[in-house]
Amino acid sequence: MENWKDLSVELAKKLTPAFAFAALMFILIAFLGDRIPDRYQIFPYILVVGGFLVYTIVTIVQALSSTETETTPKKEISRESYMAYLASVVADNRPLRLAGLDEHAGDPNRLRLSLEKIYVALNTTTQIEEEKKKREPYFRAREETHPLPVIEALQKARNRCMVLLGFPGTGKSTFVRYLALMMAQELSGAVRQVEEWDGQPLLPVALSLGRFAESLPPDVQKGQAEYLEDFILDTLKADPRTTEFVPHFTDHVQKRGALFLFDGLDEVADLELRPVVVQAIEAFARGYGGDKRSYFLVTCRTYSYQDPRWKLTDW
Repeated sequence: MENWKDLSVELAKKLTPAFAFAALMFILIAFLGDRIPDRYQIFPYILVVGGFLVYTIVTIVQALSSTETETTPKKEISRESYMAYLASVVADNRPLRLAGLDEHAGDPNRLRLSLEKIYVALNTTTQIEEEKKKREPYFRAREETHPLPVIEALQKARNRCMVLLGFPGTGKSTFVRYLALMMAQELSGAVRQVEEWDGQPLLPVALSLGRFAESLPPDVQKGQAEYLEDFILDTLKADPRTTEFVPHFTDHVQKRGALFLFDGLDEVADLELRPVVVQAIEAFARGYGGDKRSYFLVTCRTYSYQDPRWKLTDW
């Protein structure tokens, strides 16, 4: 009953112009009717009535559509699927097995080392000047420098896009895992542990570019954002822990942003595919970076980033 009341109100609002037009036409006919030949006097009435009926039908259809849209509940992000996704990120990135350092590395029944307990902050080779003053007033201020942390460098990156280069074993992939872990834990309710990160935590999305390259269609010539989107969603679908989050993933990223961590450009074994992967990443970042909330990081070995075809534009 409430829906019909709402529909009546909606019709009353929208039919007002039609009633006004009909009244105006009848007034004109009343004043000019004697000038219209007898055989044509019926046509103005047909025009008015016909136009009024068409306008009424269209208005009813629009009103019914708007009422159905308003009464249809919006699809909200499932809290359970969201938390399950974060839990999977934590579970995948927290354990750390270091042969030779962890005496229980070979024992599946013993607790393994956790990444956040042994992680050492990763710095860039860029030095930042800082001013340090001594307490004594007769000492002049002296300038010192400290290395720029990778996390801070990412936040300062132009267009929020950065390529992290380094030699083998310098901690690029470990940094990706650590940052994904910290974001997931904070979004799950933990106290912030990455003090260098300025702003709200973002949904971490970490993936291997080597595996992404393997998923590309045969004989692909140009990279597209859709390839990365499909790879991310297919990866979520394949994992029972994250399957239910698939319908909500895109909506969440568009509304709240995300931290996209693309690891190992140098792990794309087919050298002819590297330009395709680069094109896909650039297109993906343009599509999802418009809200100015998301960040994008690509890691690569230094020597593997020398070829201009493999370099990301303006990253």
